Amino acid sequence: MGQNGIKYEDLAMKKTMQIFGEYGVEYFGIKKKVKSIGHTEQPKVDVEDSRMDYTCLMTDDTYVHFEFQTTNSGWKDYARFCAYDANLVTQTGKKVDTYVVYSSNIKNPTSEYTFGSINYKVTAICMSNKDGDAILSDIEQRLQQGEELTNIDLLDLTFLPLMRSKLSKYERIEKTILLTKEYPTDKTNDVQSLVFVLGLKFLNDMDIKKMMEVFKMTALGKLLYDNGIEQGIEQGIEQGIEQGIIQTAKELLADNVEPQLIQKWTKLPLATILKLKEEL
Repeated sequence: MGQNGIKYEDLAMKKTMQIFGEYGVEYFGIKKKVKSIGHTEQPKVDVEDSRMDYTCLMTDDTYVHFEFQTTNSGWKDYARFCAYDANLVTQTGKKVDTYVVYSSNIKNPTSEYTFGSINYKVTAICMSNKDGDAILSDIEQRLQQGEELTNIDLLDLTFLPLMRSKLSKYERIEKTILLTKEYPTDKTNDVQSLVFVLGLKFLNDMDIKKMMEVFKMTALGKLLYDNGIEQGIEQGIEQGIEQGIIQTAKELLADNVEPQLIQKWTKLPLATILKLKEEL
């Protein structure tokens, strides 16, 4: 389950940025505008994990590279990120700015390492600096008053499990799912599915089972189960991953992303992607 969970979370992070586009960049304090989605596969880099979390080409013709980290392996992570960036520069001839987003359990990470003559520096973003309890309380109050959520609010809900909080990760995920169910918006399904995927990554097996029971009460959860997903946790996750990957492929096609690029991201057969394109 762990391997699938990691893969699905990677897709979810990409999908988050695709859904919110420039708002995602703004959310992390970057004063640039997105021009297009960038490649994440780096086949020439010989490292343990050769897939970047997310890149986008900006309107100033530079790349922004995001990495989402729940662990801090120090120089080993940065050596890998440096290899990604060097390869991207070599392939495109464009400058790259890298942002590493750390979950709440990581505080004050080093943002610069020197490897001999190579000095590599990134912008480290610590989600522990965000008060998840205050953010959740504020959003809940405004929803109760009938206010519409902004795109930044929706991103806050999506990344709530990464912020500091007195609540457990499960409690935050449960509150987000129930809150978006009670006060639906046009982005409800997106937020719920992405938060659900984060739960697969961060929760233990017992909490995952509880989360799935809560998720089944939502319109999106009912749709997934009505489509034949088994109640068992292992099979449910496996089939949920498949449904999520197919849905991601459809959304990327709708955004006119090249089928070959979608194949690299999702690992779906090209024939399947082309068939999905015909059905749009």
